Amino acid sequence: MKCIKLTGIFVAVSLFLLQNGLRAYIDEDRIIARVNNDIITLSELNERLQPIVAKYEQSYSGAELLENLAKAEEYWLSQLIENKLILQEAHRQGITVSKEEIEDRFAQIKDDFDNDLQFKIFLESQGMNIDQLKRNIEDNLKITKTTMHIRQKAQQKISPIDVVRYYEDHKDEFAEEPKVHVLHILIRSTGDDESDLAKATKVLDLIKSGEDFKAVAQEYSQGPHAARGGDLGFLSHGQHIPEIDKAAFSLQVGEVSDLIKSPLGYHIIKIKQKKKERVKPFVEVQDEIQSRLLKDKAKNIWDDWMNGLKTKSFIEIYNTR
Repeated sequence: MKCIKLTGIFVAVSLFLLQNGLRAYIDEDRIIARVNNDIITLSELNERLQPIVAKYEQSYSGAELLENLAKAEEYWLSQLIENKLILQEAHRQGITVSKEEIEDRFAQIKDDFDNDLQFKIFLESQGMNIDQLKRNIEDNLKITKTTMHIRQKAQQKISPIDVVRYYEDHKDEFAEEPKVHVLHILIRSTGDDESDLAKATKVLDLIKSGEDFKAVAQEYSQGPHAARGGDLGFLSHGQHIPEIDKAAFSLQVGEVSDLIKSPLGYHIIKIKQKKKERVKPFVEVQDEIQSRLLKDKAKNIWDDWMNGLKTKSFIEIYNTR
Protein backbone atom coordinates (compact mmCIF):
# COMPACT_ATOMS: atom_id res chain seq x y z
CA MET A 1 0.00 0.00 0.00
CA LYS A 2 1.36 3.40 -0.95
CA CYS A 3 0.33 6.52 0.96
CA ILE A 4 1.69 10.05 1.27
CA LYS A 5 1.45 12.45 4.18
CA LEU A 6 -2.09 13.82 4.48
CA THR A 7 -1.51 17.12 6.30
CA GLY A 8 -0.79 19.13 3.16
CA ILE A 9 -4.01 18.31 1.37
CA PHE A 10 -6.22 19.08 4.35
CA VAL A 11 -4.58 22.36 5.36
CA ALA A 12 -4.57 23.51 1.74
CA VAL A 13 -8.20 22.55 1.27
CA SER A 14 -9.25 24.31 4.46
CA LEU A 15 -7.38 27.48 3.57
CA PHE A 16 -9.06 27.48 0.18
CA LEU A 17 -12.45 27.10 1.84
CA LEU A 18 -11.82 29.99 4.17
CA GLN A 19 -10.47 32.29 1.49
CA ASN A 20 -12.77 31.49 -1.43
CA GLY A 21 -15.84 29.78 -0.02
CA LEU A 22 -17.26 26.33 -0.65
CA ARG A 23 -19.00 27.07 -3.97
CA ALA A 24 -15.81 28.15 -5.73
CA TYR A 25 -14.02 25.18 -4.25
CA ILE A 26 -16.56 22.71 -5.66
CA ASP A 27 -16.20 24.15 -9.18
CA GLU A 28 -12.63 22.85 -9.54
CA ASP A 29 -12.85 19.05 -9.63
CA ARG A 30 -9.87 16.71 -9.72
CA ILE A 31 -8.65 13.34 -8.53
CA ILE A 32 -7.47 13.41 -4.91
CA ALA A 33 -6.96 9.69 -4.25
CA ARG A 34 -6.66 6.34 -6.01
CA VAL A 35 -7.83 3.06 -4.47
CA ASN A 36 -6.70 0.15 -6.65
CA ASN A 37 -8.53 0.80 -9.96
CA ASP A 38 -10.98 3.33 -8.49
CA ILE A 39 -10.51 7.04 -7.99
CA ILE A 40 -11.87 9.54 -5.47
CA THR A 41 -12.54 13.04 -6.75
CA LEU A 42 -12.73 16.35 -5.00
CA SER A 43 -16.46 16.53 -5.79
CA GLU A 44 -17.04 13.23 -3.92
CA LEU A 45 -15.31 14.64 -0.87
CA ASN A 46 -17.23 17.91 -1.17
CA GLU A 47 -20.53 16.03 -1.29
CA ARG A 48 -19.76 14.75 2.20
CA LEU A 49 -18.31 18.03 3.43
CA GLN A 50 -20.95 20.51 2.24
CA PRO A 51 -23.40 20.13 5.19
CA ILE A 52 -20.47 19.97 7.62
CA VAL A 53 -18.86 23.16 6.31
CA ALA A 54 -22.16 25.05 6.63
CA LYS A 55 -22.54 23.84 10.21
CA TYR A 56 -18.93 24.59 11.19
CA GLU A 57 -19.07 28.10 9.74
CA GLN A 58 -21.88 28.86 12.20
CA SER A 59 -19.87 27.57 15.19
CA TYR A 60 -16.22 28.39 14.47
CA SER A 61 -14.06 31.02 12.83
CA GLY A 62 -10.44 31.67 11.97
CA ALA A 63 -7.87 29.11 13.07
CA GLU A 64 -10.44 27.06 14.97
CA LEU A 65 -12.58 26.74 11.83
CA LEU A 66 -9.51 25.77 9.82
CA GLU A 67 -8.54 23.09 12.34
CA ASN A 68 -12.01 21.55 12.49
CA LEU A 69 -12.38 21.59 8.70
CA ALA A 70 -9.04 19.82 8.34
CA LYS A 71 -10.16 17.11 10.77
CA ALA A 72 -13.47 16.68 8.95
CA GLU A 73 -11.76 16.46 5.57
CA GLU A 74 -9.25 13.90 6.80
CA TYR A 75 -12.00 11.81 8.41
CA TRP A 76 -14.26 11.81 5.35
CA LEU A 77 -11.48 11.06 2.89
CA SER A 78 -10.56 8.09 5.09
CA GLN A 79 -14.21 6.99 5.05
CA LEU A 80 -14.40 7.32 1.26
CA ILE A 81 -11.27 5.18 0.89
CA GLU A 82 -12.69 2.50 3.17
CA ASN A 83 -16.01 2.58 1.31
CA LYS A 84 -14.20 2.06 -2.00
CA LEU A 85 -12.38 -0.95 -0.54
CA ILE A 86 -15.64 -2.45 0.78
CA LEU A 87 -17.43 -1.92 -2.55
CA GLN A 88 -14.53 -3.56 -4.35
CA GLU A 89 -14.82 -6.50 -1.95
CA ALA A 90 -18.57 -6.60 -2.63
CA HIS A 91 -17.82 -6.85 -6.36
CA ARG A 92 -15.34 -9.67 -5.77
CA GLN A 93 -17.94 -11.55 -3.73
CA GLY A 94 -20.67 -10.94 -6.32
CA ILE A 95 -22.84 -9.00 -3.87
CA THR A 96 -25.57 -7.02 -5.62
CA VAL A 97 -28.53 -4.82 -4.74
CA SER A 98 -31.84 -4.99 -6.61
CA LYS A 99 -33.76 -1.97 -7.91
CA GLU A 100 -36.59 -2.95 -5.54
CA GLU A 101 -34.27 -2.73 -2.53
CA ILE A 102 -33.07 0.71 -3.62
CA GLU A 103 -36.60 2.01 -4.22
CA ASP A 104 -37.83 0.60 -0.89
CA ARG A 105 -35.05 2.37 1.00
CA PHE A 106 -35.61 5.56 -1.01
CA ALA A 107 -39.30 5.48 -0.10
CA GLN A 108 -38.44 5.00 3.59
CA ILE A 109 -36.19 8.05 3.54
CA LYS A 110 -38.74 10.17 1.71
CA ASP A 111 -41.52 9.11 4.10
CA ASP A 112 -39.56 10.71 6.96
CA PHE A 113 -40.47 14.13 5.52
CA ASP A 114 -43.89 15.76 5.73
CA ASN A 115 -43.92 16.91 2.11
CA ASP A 116 -41.89 17.11 -1.11
CA LEU A 117 -40.64 20.61 -0.30
CA GLN A 118 -39.02 19.45 2.95
CA PHE A 119 -37.45 16.54 1.10
CA LYS A 120 -36.09 18.88 -1.58
CA ILE A 121 -34.62 21.21 1.05
CA PHE A 122 -32.97 18.22 2.72
CA LEU A 123 -31.36 17.12 -0.56
CA GLU A 124 -30.08 20.64 -1.21
CA SER A 125 -28.62 20.84 2.31
CA GLN A 126 -26.73 17.61 1.61
CA GLY A 127 -25.50 18.88 -1.78
CA MET A 128 -27.15 16.08 -3.79
CA ASN A 129 -30.03 15.27 -6.12
CA ILE A 130 -32.32 12.23 -6.26
CA ASP A 131 -30.02 10.27 -8.59
CA GLN A 132 -27.06 10.87 -6.27
CA LEU A 133 -29.14 9.83 -3.28
CA LYS A 134 -30.12 6.58 -4.99
CA ARG A 135 -26.49 5.87 -5.86
CA ASN A 136 -25.58 6.44 -2.22
CA ILE A 137 -28.41 4.12 -1.17
CA GLU A 138 -27.13 1.40 -3.51
CA ASP A 139 -23.58 1.76 -2.18
CA ASN A 140 -24.75 1.76 1.44
CA LEU A 141 -26.83 -1.38 0.92
CA LYS A 142 -23.86 -3.14 -0.66
CA ILE A 143 -21.63 -2.04 2.21
CA THR A 144 -24.18 -3.32 4.73
CA LYS A 145 -24.38 -6.70 3.03
CA THR A 146 -20.61 -6.98 2.69
CA THR A 147 -19.94 -6.15 6.34
CA MET A 148 -22.78 -8.18 7.82
CA HIS A 149 -20.35 -10.93 8.76
CA ILE A 150 -18.62 -8.60 11.23
CA ARG A 151 -21.65 -8.29 13.49
CA GLN A 152 -22.36 -12.01 13.18
CA LYS A 153 -18.80 -12.89 14.22
CA ALA A 154 -18.96 -10.40 17.11
CA GLN A 155 -22.21 -11.95 18.37
CA GLN A 156 -20.63 -15.40 18.30
CA LYS A 157 -17.79 -14.18 20.51
CA ILE A 158 -20.08 -12.96 23.33
CA SER A 159 -21.46 -15.45 25.86
CA PRO A 160 -23.97 -14.90 28.70
CA ILE A 161 -21.07 -15.36 31.12
CA ASP A 162 -19.26 -12.41 29.48
CA VAL A 163 -22.30 -10.20 30.08
CA VAL A 164 -22.60 -11.21 33.75
CA ARG A 165 -18.87 -10.80 34.31
CA TYR A 166 -18.95 -7.29 32.81
CA TYR A 167 -21.80 -6.34 35.14
CA GLU A 168 -19.97 -7.60 38.23
CA ASP A 169 -16.74 -5.83 37.25
CA HIS A 170 -18.39 -2.51 36.35
CA LYS A 171 -21.18 -2.05 38.88
CA ASP A 172 -20.03 1.50 39.56
CA GLU A 173 -21.04 2.38 35.98
CA PHE A 174 -24.63 1.42 36.76
CA ALA A 175 -24.97 3.34 40.03
CA GLU A 176 -27.83 5.85 40.21
CA GLU A 177 -27.87 8.91 42.43
CA PRO A 178 -30.97 9.65 44.52
CA LYS A 179 -33.57 11.57 42.51
CA VAL A 180 -36.81 13.40 43.21
CA HIS A 181 -39.73 14.00 40.87
CA VAL A 182 -40.66 17.65 41.38
CA LEU A 183 -43.68 19.77 40.51
CA HIS A 184 -42.89 23.47 40.60
CA ILE A 185 -44.62 26.84 40.68
CA LEU A 186 -42.74 30.12 40.27
CA ILE A 187 -44.06 33.59 41.02
CA ARG A 188 -41.39 35.78 39.45
CA SER A 189 -39.96 38.78 41.26
CA THR A 190 -41.29 42.11 40.02
CA GLY A 191 -39.24 44.20 42.40
CA ASP A 192 -42.28 44.78 44.62
CA ASP A 193 -41.71 42.11 47.25
CA GLU A 194 -44.89 42.84 49.17
CA SER A 195 -47.02 42.31 46.07
CA ASP A 196 -45.03 39.22 45.02
CA LEU A 197 -45.42 37.69 48.49
CA ALA A 198 -49.15 38.32 48.51
CA LYS A 199 -49.59 36.65 45.12
CA ALA A 200 -47.42 33.66 46.10
CA THR A 201 -49.31 33.27 49.39
CA LYS A 202 -52.63 33.25 47.53
CA VAL A 203 -51.35 30.49 45.22
CA LEU A 204 -50.05 28.43 48.16
CA ASP A 205 -53.42 28.81 49.95
CA LEU A 206 -55.19 27.44 46.87
CA ILE A 207 -53.04 24.32 46.97
CA LYS A 208 -53.47 23.88 50.72
CA SER A 209 -57.23 24.14 50.30
CA GLY A 210 -57.14 21.10 48.02
CA GLU A 211 -56.76 22.55 44.53
CA ASP A 212 -54.85 20.33 42.10
CA PHE A 213 -51.20 21.39 42.05
CA LYS A 214 -50.80 20.96 38.28
CA ALA A 215 -53.95 22.92 37.53
CA VAL A 216 -52.79 25.77 39.78
CA ALA A 217 -49.34 25.70 38.15
CA GLN A 218 -50.85 25.96 34.69
CA GLU A 219 -52.89 28.98 35.73
CA TYR A 220 -50.49 30.90 37.96
CA SER A 221 -46.90 29.69 37.52
CA GLN A 222 -44.49 31.92 35.61
CA GLY A 223 -41.89 29.18 35.34
CA PRO A 224 -40.77 27.59 32.04
CA HIS A 225 -42.72 24.37 32.74
CA ALA A 226 -46.06 25.96 33.62
CA ALA A 227 -47.82 24.60 30.53
CA ARG A 228 -47.20 21.03 31.69
CA GLY A 229 -48.31 21.67 35.24
CA GLY A 230 -44.89 22.68 36.56
CA ASP A 231 -43.55 19.14 36.07
CA LEU A 232 -39.75 19.27 36.24
CA GLY A 233 -39.34 15.51 36.00
CA PHE A 234 -36.71 13.71 38.09
CA LEU A 235 -33.91 15.87 39.46
CA SER A 236 -30.55 14.82 40.88
CA HIS A 237 -28.64 16.88 43.44
CA GLY A 238 -27.39 20.10 41.89
CA GLN A 239 -29.72 20.16 38.89
CA HIS A 240 -31.74 23.12 40.16
CA ILE A 241 -31.01 26.30 42.10
CA PRO A 242 -29.76 25.65 45.67
CA GLU A 243 -33.01 26.79 47.32
CA ILE A 244 -35.08 24.27 45.30
CA ASP A 245 -32.44 21.55 45.61
CA LYS A 246 -32.37 21.76 49.41
CA ALA A 247 -36.15 21.75 49.78
CA ALA A 248 -36.76 18.98 47.25
CA PHE A 249 -34.54 16.45 49.00
CA SER A 250 -35.86 17.29 52.48
CA LEU A 251 -39.59 16.89 51.67
CA GLN A 252 -41.49 13.60 51.65
CA VAL A 253 -43.48 12.18 48.74
CA GLY A 254 -46.79 14.07 48.37
CA GLU A 255 -45.61 16.94 50.58
CA VAL A 256 -45.91 20.57 49.45
CA SER A 257 -43.29 23.09 50.48
CA ASP A 258 -43.81 26.43 52.15
CA LEU A 259 -42.91 29.47 50.07
CA ILE A 260 -39.26 29.28 48.98
CA LYS A 261 -37.62 32.60 48.20
CA SER A 262 -34.79 32.98 45.70
CA PRO A 263 -33.45 35.79 43.51
CA LEU A 264 -35.95 34.63 40.87
CA GLY A 265 -38.96 35.13 43.10
CA TYR A 266 -41.15 32.79 45.19
CA HIS A 267 -41.31 29.05 44.56
CA ILE A 268 -43.68 26.30 45.65
CA ILE A 269 -42.79 22.66 45.03
CA LYS A 270 -44.48 19.32 45.52
CA ILE A 271 -42.68 15.98 45.59
CA LYS A 272 -44.36 13.45 43.34
CA GLN A 273 -41.89 10.57 43.70
CA LYS A 274 -38.48 9.72 45.12
CA LYS A 275 -35.80 7.31 43.93
CA LYS A 276 -33.18 6.14 46.39
CA GLU A 277 -29.52 5.75 45.52
CA ARG A 278 -29.05 2.31 44.00
CA VAL A 279 -27.18 0.11 41.56
CA LYS A 280 -29.39 -0.84 38.63
CA PRO A 281 -30.18 -4.57 38.75
CA PHE A 282 -28.69 -6.83 36.08
CA VAL A 283 -32.02 -7.38 34.32
CA GLU A 284 -32.29 -3.64 33.63
CA VAL A 285 -28.88 -3.31 32.03
CA GLN A 286 -28.09 -6.64 30.39
CA ASP A 287 -29.20 -5.41 26.94
CA GLU A 288 -27.04 -2.30 27.34
CA ILE A 289 -24.06 -4.45 28.35
CA GLN A 290 -24.68 -6.77 25.41
CA SER A 291 -24.60 -3.74 23.09
CA ARG A 292 -21.37 -2.44 24.63
CA LEU A 293 -19.62 -5.78 24.29
CA LEU A 294 -20.93 -6.24 20.77
CA LYS A 295 -19.66 -2.80 19.77
CA ASP A 296 -16.19 -3.51 21.20
CA LYS A 297 -15.92 -6.94 19.59
CA ALA A 298 -17.22 -5.66 16.26
CA LYS A 299 -14.69 -2.81 16.26
CA ASN A 300 -11.79 -5.22 16.78
CA ILE A 301 -13.05 -7.52 14.01
CA TRP A 302 -13.67 -4.52 11.75
CA ASP A 303 -10.16 -3.12 12.32
CA ASP A 304 -8.53 -6.47 11.52
CA TRP A 305 -10.67 -6.96 8.41
CA MET A 306 -10.16 -3.42 7.12
CA ASN A 307 -6.42 -3.52 7.75
CA GLY A 308 -6.33 -6.73 5.73
CA LEU A 309 -8.09 -5.03 2.81
CA LYS A 310 -5.72 -2.07 2.97
CA THR A 311 -2.60 -4.20 3.17
CA LYS A 312 -3.35 -5.97 -0.10
CA SER A 313 -4.48 -2.79 -1.88
CA PHE A 314 -2.82 0.10 -3.68
CA ILE A 315 -3.89 3.39 -2.10
CA GLU A 316 -2.46 6.74 -3.09
CA ILE A 317 -3.49 10.18 -1.86
CA TYR A 318 -2.45 13.14 -3.98
CA ASN A 319 -1.24 16.43 -2.57
CA THR A 320 -3.49 19.13 -4.03
CA ARG A 321 -1.56 22.26 -3.09
